[in-house]
Amino acid sequence: MRLRTRKTTGLLRTCGVWIGGLFLLASLTGCSSSIYGWQVRTNSTELSPSFHPASLEQDGVAIFPAITAPGLRGNEVGLAHYLGQILRRVSPNWQIVSEQDTLARLNRQGLAGQYTSVRNDYSKGVPNPLLF
Repeated sequence: MRLRTRKTTGLLRTCGVWIGGLFLLASLTGCSSSIYGWQVRTNSTELSPSFHPASLEQDGVAIFPAITAPGLRGNEVGLAHYLGQILRRVSPNWQIVSEQDTLARLNRQGLAGQYTSVRNDYSKGVPNPLLF
């Protein structure tokens, strides 16, 4: 009987070490931050020479409602909200124009119909170049 107890204890100890190691590994990888931080940039699209990031502090950045795939419809409002939060955190000096304010400005300028056409055309996959 004593041999079984020692074997069982050793087996439990070995399993405990493995479980603890797996838990530690999962904890460390799940909580790690990006090695790039907030400075992730792509080189696929070069910035225009006429673009000046300082102008975003004065003129503002408008957030438009997101357009999602048919299976994800209903999440658009949340996406725009979180995008606004992220932009405010990453660039606190930028003037962020909320989704609601952007749509209200389009409506005041009489561009609601054109904006609706752009959204509908985009959803169909056939954008109208004349609207741009």
